[in-house]
Amino acid sequence: MLAHGKPIDKVFDEEVVATAEELEAQRIIYARWEAQINHAFFSDAYADVEQIWRELLTKSGLSVFETITHGTRQISFIEHVG
Repeated sequence: MLAHGKPIDKVFDEEVVATAEELEAQRIIYARWEAQINHAFFSDAYADVEQIWRELLTKSGLSVFETITHGTRQISFIEHVG
């Protein structure tokens, strides 16, 4: 729900011209579930994801370092320019 929330279609009978701040204040671009979100929800969600992450690491036998994408570098010498 958090990562892939679904939009709610709302129909208006008239054209409304408003700034982004005015639309934000009317809260017409938010989903109903957003009202249920608070600090406790995020703390619980973070703790749950952290536990899952640690279990995945343990079961896989990987270290945290092995899960990070590493960049590569390369230098090619073509020739001396004289």
